[in-house]
Amino acid sequence: MVPRVEPSPTPPPRWRALFPALLALLALTHAPLFAGRSVIYRDTWLWVIPARAVVRDALLSGRLPRWNPFVGLGFSVPAEPLYALFYPSHLATLLSPDVAWGASLDTWLHLLLGALGCAALAARLGARSVGAVVAGAAWSLSGPIQSEWSCGVRLFGLAWLPWCAVAAVDLAAAPPGAPWRRAALRAVVPVALAMLAGEPFVALLGACFGAALGLAAADRASAPRTLAGLTLAALAATLLAAPTLAPMLAGAASSQRSSALTRELAEQLSMHPWRLVDLGTLGGLGMAWSMRVDPAVNAMLDPHPLLDSLYLGAAVLALAALGAGRARARAVLLALAALGLLLALGRHTPVHAVFRRVIFPFAYMRSPEKYLVVTSTAVAVLAGLGAERLLLDRRAALRATAGLAIVYLALWLTARGWMPRGLAMMIPQGAVMGLAAMALLSGAAALARRSPRAAAVLVVAAVALDLGENTRRFGRWGDGAAALREPAVATAARALGPRAGVARMYRSDAFERALRGGDRVGFGRATLQANTSGLFGVATLPGYDVGVSPEVGLLLARRRIDALRVLSIDAALMPTRAAGAPAGLAAVMEPAPGATLYRVLETLPRAYVARESMGLSLEDARAHLLDAEVVSGRRVLLTGGPTQGSAEGDAAVACRPVSDGDGERVVACDAPAGGHAVFIEQWTRGWSATVDGRAAGPVLQANLVGLAVPLAPSPRPQRVRVWVTPPGERAGLVLGALAWAALGVGLWVSSRARARSEAHPPPG
Repeated sequence: MVPRVEPSPTPPPRWRALFPALLALLALTHAPLFAGRSVIYRDTWLWVIPARAVVRDALLSGRLPRWNPFVGLGFSVPAEPLYALFYPSHLATLLSPDVAWGASLDTWLHLLLGALGCAALAARLGARSVGAVVAGAAWSLSGPIQSEWSCGVRLFGLAWLPWCAVAAVDLAAAPPGAPWRRAALRAVVPVALAMLAGEPFVALLGACFGAALGLAAADRASAPRTLAGLTLAALAATLLAAPTLAPMLAGAASSQRSSALTRELAEQLSMHPWRLVDLGTLGGLGMAWSMRVDPAVNAMLDPHPLLDSLYLGAAVLALAALGAGRARARAVLLALAALGLLLALGRHTPVHAVFRRVIFPFAYMRSPEKYLVVTSTAVAVLAGLGAERLLLDRRAALRATAGLAIVYLALWLTARGWMPRGLAMMIPQGAVMGLAAMALLSGAAALARRSPRAAAVLVVAAVALDLGENTRRFGRWGDGAAALREPAVATAARALGPRAGVARMYRSDAFERALRGGDRVGFGRATLQANTSGLFGVATLPGYDVGVSPEVGLLLARRRIDALRVLSIDAALMPTRAAGAPAGLAAVMEPAPGATLYRVLETLPRAYVARESMGLSLEDARAHLLDAEVVSGRRVLLTGGPTQGSAEGDAAVACRPVSDGDGERVVACDAPAGGHAVFIEQWTRGWSATVDGRAAGPVLQANLVGLAVPLAPSPRPQRVRVWVTPPGERAGLVLGALAWAALGVGLWVSSRARARSEAHPPPG
């Protein structure tokens, strides 16, 4: 009979030693953080730091943010789960005076959290102290996890993935009654926190990963009870995460995630089959791409890889091979590792297409390389189990290391003969590192009988040195203070903006298409790449966020100056033209070689009165959006609204700004003949309006991207106020508060009952 789970050897992991060991290891491998450096790279710079700045400024003002005006035409912050407004650790690190360093510290703490989770999971499956340390190090220092540092906020949810499995295994092992109920309550927490961290897809991966291991740890009698408990825990976690999920679901209809992604879009950034070599060879295709030594290699990953490094570690793979076995939990870990690889290959196999149809929530997720985190976690835990076997079974350890050593030797000797040139330049170096790792592990196996402690130290050293070198090579540390220094283009763009409100600047995507070398990072900072402009009080269009309406991108894709006018854009940053400024633009400055900042002439005011309205369908409105009457402001197109008035006469009459707040604007409008007050703010559900303090009825969608409020004829100026209440925000807060209160009461009652039963054990 296949054992349910391997019995834990004695002695069990000593957490008083294990925690300091992992803490010291991660501190040493990320020493620049504690010298005041920050990660200033890719999504960390393009998204995380600007988003944290918006939230931090709001918190310091004593409020939660409702509207971010610095991305596109603005969008609802609660509707975007990536802001993770209610995730506990974010609220603490957001208050750091240096927002860049605070974001990096937050990420590092989650590396430690995930490492401890993998260590705990390995311990649940039979590992002792050395195996637990190896599992934690193998997870936190692996290429995919380290690469996630610069890929936005996924790492915060990923840190809870191994804890989901720990809770599931505990639930499977709990006897019926009060112990099972306590385990079920605890199983709710990691899934809920993964959701609150802002990545629902990662939370779903964690729940599935945990369910697979929980069912593997359960015997035939307890499997139905375990499955029921995990299902209830997932449902309860959804209620706990309601403050994040409810606004997200309510606002999805007006975002780019309103429908499932096409297969072509969903499978962008699939892992190229050549990157399988990267799993066990330091550098590999990811390093070759970053060095740009071979155009053929670069074309494989164009425009770029999602994850810079896929290196799992030569030593880790050898230990994982030793850790694999017939025990049910180990077999499931191996199957999960293989499934993660197949899904990561994306368009290169049919597995991903089938998977996203069967488990339909993943039909909304893009970039299949993300699934490698499942492989990383499973391999790390297997490596922890394999470390224990290496110290106990010298013959098996020597066979495994010798076999892999032969593979690395063959790669070193033959790579230049059959691999693409750029890859062949990297692989021999990685093969040498692999041979060194095999030598260290072989030495540990030979030393295990005579000096177990020395052998254990040698195993940990092999993993730490191997993966530590990978971490060093792919480091992206920078000076946060220098990165946050305001560039000249931000100052100039703000000077072109309106008296009230945020200056808006269109940044041409021609820069991204043309830049294939040189100082891309420096150029991007000098020209306010994506929403980094929000750090300096400027909004960049089209923006960098899934919360932005697709209509803005479609309009800008027409490449017409009139599109900039309709969107009330103040400045345009475009490639320098030898023929001078295009018609409708006036040159202001050159912030970087090859880039010119222009002033947009005759742009529409942020709020104005349109005398004529025309009710059109969505398709017809797109066709007429750049008509002369619309561009001048005389006519407004209302999606499904009324047709009235006449477009004859003067152009748009600007409304005078009164006040401008978080998701709120108040203006004074002159409309003696009536019409519509048009606000060029992002249309979304949740806008309300009053005119002279009286409710103005529903706010209409104007010109596809803005708002319109009907005005009656009046000889006096009318005070128009519009404000946004994110749909689902209040319901989510109420549901979340009630769910957390219920969980707290349940855990308290359970702990009291346990304390009483331990104080008064039953007789006999």
